[in-house]
Amino acid sequence: MTEWIVAVCAVLSLGGAAFSWWRANASRKARDESKAAAERAEATLVEVGRQTRALEELAATARPDPLVFERDSGVLWRLRNTTSMGIAIERLENTGDFVQAPFGLLPVVIQPKGAIEVTLLGVWGQPVPATMELRIRGQDGTLRVPIPPQGP
Repeated sequence: MTEWIVAVCAVLSLGGAAFSWWRANASRKARDESKAAAERAEATLVEVGRQTRALEELAATARPDPLVFERDSGVLWRLRNTTSMGIAIERLENTGDFVQAPFGLLPVVIQPKGAIEVTLLGVWGQPVPATMELRIRGQDGTLRVPIPPQGP
C-alpha cells in the first residue's frame, strides 16, 4: 500500500511540476507580448506627436493674420480684426515712424471681425513704414502688421 501512496505522490509531483512549467511559459509569453505592445504603443505615440506638430504647422500657415490693413481713402485705412475674439492694442511700438499717432487714445479694442479707422502719415514726407508694430494685451512680444504699399 505504501508503494501506491509513493507512486500517487510521485505522479502528483510530476503533474505539479508540469503545471508549474506550463504556467511559467505562459507568463513568459504574456510578458513578451505586453513588452511588444508597450513598444508599439510608444512608437504610435511618437508618430501621433509628429503628426500633431505637422498639423499645427500647417494650421499656422493657413490661419490669416489677426490684424490686416484695408485701404479706405487717402491717408485713411481700416485696421480689421480677422479673429473671433476682441483684440486690445495697448501700445504702438514704432510711433517715431508716423507723423501723428494712428490711433486716438490707447488701449483700443477692436471687436471680433470688426475694424477701426486709422490715419497713416509718414514722417517728413517719407513713405508710410512697411509694418505697424503693436503691443497686444495678453500676448508676449510685438505683433507686426504689414501695411500694404500705397498706390498712386
